[in-house]
Order: sequence, then structure tokens, then C-alpha cells
Amino acid sequence: MVKYPGLVRRGNKCYIRKRVPTDIAHLYNSNSLKRSLGTEDQATAKKLYHKKMLQLESEFDQTRMEALKSKDADQLSGYSEAALLGLAYSWYDETRHKNKKSGQKHAPEELMERHKESLYEKQQYLNAIQSQDYEIIYPHVKNG
Repeated sequence: MVKYPGLVRRGNKCYIRKRVPTDIAHLYNSNSLKRSLGTEDQATAKKLYHKKMLQLESEFDQTRMEALKSKDADQLSGYSEAALLGLAYSWYDETRHKNKKSGQKHAPEELMERHKESLYEKQQYLNAIQSQDYEIIYPHVKNG
């Protein structure tokens, strides 16, 4: 079984064993995974070996992607609602002061239009968070 690293036989059953990559090892309870090939025959086990190894690699990749998504989605979870509101207000004040210094004046109709746009954008963000569609919030994250 030298050509098939990780192919082991325990009792009558054949298994594969693969070490969990170090970058995601903290997400698993063990440093290696073991999967049954569902056969006692060694020739059949060798035929199934590559397929099962690819499935394990796919599982590791999926775990990596989920960890990245949760990391991106979790950036603001450390802030309380009051802190986030405070950040929004400070940004608003900073922007308002910049506009006052530059002497920009906005017509009431323009202000109403901008207000409607901001409400629509807020609703899009809320819907995205509710449906866990982080692509709207973080464009570099692809769903699916």
C-alpha cells in the first residue's frame, strides 16, 4: 500500500486517513480524518482511494470557505448596537462639517432623494444580512 498513502486496513474494512491541514486544524476535533471505503476487498479499495481522497480535500476546501465567510461576516459583531450607531453619527457629523466648510448647499428635493436612496440601501443591507448574502456587503465574497 506504499503507492496509496493513508490507505489502511482495520479488521476486515479498508479506510483512508488524511491529516487535517494546519490552517483549519483548529476547526476539527482531531489532527486527522478517517473515512471508510465501504469495502473489504483491497483491489476495490485501491479503486476508491483517489475518489475518497478528493472528497476529503473538497471537505477541507469547504471548511476553509465557510471559515472565511464567517470571519468576514463577523467583523462588526464585536461592536454593540450603540457603538455602531455612534460610529454612524460621527461619520454623519464629519461629512456634514466637511460640506459646511466647502459651502455646498443642497436643495430640499435633492436631500429628500438622497434620504430615500439611503433608506433603500439600508434595506438592501438588512435583507442581505438576513439571507446571509454577504456579496452585497463584501463584494469579494462569492456565494455558492
